[in-house]
Amino acid sequence: MREHAWITESAHTTLEGRLLYVRCAQCGTRRMDLQGHPEQPPSAASRSVASLGAACAPASKPCALNH
Repeated sequence: MREHAWITESAHTTLEGRLLYVRCAQCGTRRMDLQGHPEQPPSAASRSVASLGAACAPASKPCALNH
């Protein structure tokens, strides 16, 4: 399990809710989240895709680049 600091790059509304395109602020990993209702938190709608050469630390540590 990895801990990421997700930031929203873009979003749009679909019939199923709000689709968010998010990226980890530290390692650049990207995924899509779906927020079915405005009062609910979004959940992952896709798998995370890591940026080349970057990785995040385990959940017990903050996200960091491995150089």
